[in-house]
Amino acid sequence: MEKYREIWKNFNLLKKKGDLEFIKEKDDCLFYRFSEKGKGKVRKFIIDELRISAPKEWDNKWRLIIFDIPEKKRSGRVAFRKKLNDMGFYQCQKSAWIHPFPCLYEIEFIKDVFNLKPFVKIFLVDEMTDGKTLYHFRNLLKQVIVK
Repeated sequence: MEKYREIWKNFNLLKKKGDLEFIKEKDDCLFYRFSEKGKGKVRKFIIDELRISAPKEWDNKWRLIIFDIPEKKRSGRVAFRKKLNDMGFYQCQKSAWIHPFPCLYEIEFIKDVFNLKPFVKIFLVDEMTDGKTLYHFRNLLKQVIVK
């Protein structure tokens, strides 16, 4: 019962702040959706919580993210780099970051949120010969290689 009250309280708070808007009533049910303001808050929350999970088995592939983001989108570029760093990517060059685990959906989501779709490319790499990159991910890879 306490959990229900907490959910109801948060729902009403979202309505009061303008994050939810009423759509319609049908069959004794009220329908709401996130307002534009609310969508922004949800995106920010998702971005903040976004992580790359280690798979049960590694596919031995590397995800190379490269970008050429124009100066007019500088704030998006800075935020994108920060998020890549937060998610554990390794910066192998100024605009080239790498990670060993699947991250396509995460990167696509970030590109969409920061409006960077045409400026960011994702490549799947079969072999990693860079010692610094391998050393950076040594402990992470031990988790999925040695079981």
